[in-house]
Amino acid sequence: NWDNDENSVIFENKFPKLERFKYRKSYDEDCDDMELESFVSHHKGLKVFSMSSFDTDCSSLLHAIANNCSDMENLSITGRNKEKAYGCVNALKSLLALKKLTKLKIKCDNEIVTKFLQELPQLGALESLELWYAQSDAGFIPALSQLKNLKVLKLRGCNHLKNVNSLA
Repeated sequence: NWDNDENSVIFENKFPKLERFKYRKSYDEDCDDMELESFVSHHKGLKVFSMSSFDTDCSSLLHAIANNCSDMENLSITGRNKEKAYGCVNALKSLLALKKLTKLKIKCDNEIVTKFLQELPQLGALESLELWYAQSDAGFIPALSQLKNLKVLKLRGCNHLKNVNSLA
């Protein structure tokens, strides 16, 4: 992690061959989300993007990734705040445009994410899926079984799924 001023220096620059970017927001950091979105939009060659420890709605960042990073293969977005991580299902659904995505790690702690998971079969290249803290209706599980290339399924902290018995 960098100090706030150092973040700005990184985000203001372009790295022509950048393919992998990992960003972890520190608890006391006050980074402008627009800087990160702009950074992503200037790096269309990104194949791997990982962001953790954020506590704001990252819907606009998801749109920036979906609209600019068509070569994205590996996406990991996990946050601290369950209530704000993904503000709308349309932001998550925008990720369905990432046809080369083979690995997805996502925090799925509310109904918005459950709706998105039901659409995942559209990501035909997906080979690895890691879900964190699914606490919602288990109705998305049959959709996951339609992922023909899925080789790895990790469920972390998903011990409170609802309506599991109705799937049996």
